[in-house]
Amino acid sequence: MRRPLIAFAFAAAFLATTAAQAADKDDEKTTATPAMLIKLLDKEKLTYQQDDDRLRRTYSFTDGRSQQVFLQPQSDTRDVGIVEIYSWVMEIKGNLTPALAKRLLQVNGEQKLGYFGIEEVEGKTYVFCYHNLPTEGLTSKSLAAALISVAEMADEMEKEQLGASSDEY
Repeated sequence: MRRPLIAFAFAAAFLATTAAQAADKDDEKTTATPAMLIKLLDKEKLTYQQDDDRLRRTYSFTDGRSQQVFLQPQSDTRDVGIVEIYSWVMEIKGNLTPALAKRLLQVNGEQKLGYFGIEEVEGKTYVFCYHNLPTEGLTSKSLAAALISVAEMADEMEKEQLGASSDEY
């Protein structure tokens, strides 16, 4: 009687391992591609540069400022492609202050779309503005609206925190 139970236990462990490996592969699957994003940008006649697997667009505003926005395909979520739109806002020199953390959280709660977060890049901490979009059914008009919104939000936060004369990103 023990042999069937042992065999059953091994079979169950094997199936669980196989299911976990399949789930890991699904987490890595990326159906969003630069090529599909390029088609949407071209349809709106938006200029961009391609840097490997991401796209970059620079917006020039009427006050003489500019802001770069990036489009980066992400791994799928529940079999739906995702594109991350992001823009650099500022470097955090030293520690994140409670005042800045509170301000970013306040603005996140006020936004219709997009959010602010912090991320470490090459040993330095930065504030970014982000927005993630599912690519299934994504239209060129929706993508264009999200891009300009992220650019404007990032630029406004940069001006608020560093002053109007600062225009690094």
